Amino acid sequence: MFVIFPPEFSNAYSADMYPELMLKTKRPYCCLFINLGIYQVCIPYRSNILHKYAYMFNKSARSANKKSGLDYSKVVIITKLEYLDVKQAVVDQDEYRETRDNIQKIVDGITLYIDEYVEAVKEAANVWAVPVIDLNSI
Repeated sequence: MFVIFPPEFSNAYSADMYPELMLKTKRPYCCLFINLGIYQVCIPYRSNILHKYAYMFNKSARSANKKSGLDYSKVVIITKLEYLDVKQAVVDQDEYRETRDNIQKIVDGITLYIDEYVEAVKEAANVWAVPVIDLNSI
């Protein structure tokens, strides 16, 4: 499922508390919604990704010069489904096909990213039981 964060989402999360969130209110962010069982996540479609924490598209016209993909570093763990707007989402057709054809690789990639992030936070804080839901917007 593809979703867009509505303005209510931006209003609920401050940039001070969640600096990695994409909180621009002038335009929507199109994301891939995935139910991972114990939590639900939205991975934003982005261009100009300059790091390795993403599923990078390589078959779309946009990816040829924009380094587009699904940016794991901007993933949002969804705590309220009303923060999602599924009516407006529009995704480039080439990127839609590549997403569909590689969905298991994307699921595996985001699961690994979140698991490693949680472990890093636990180690950094020397904490043994950090609830994953408290780490929303990684």
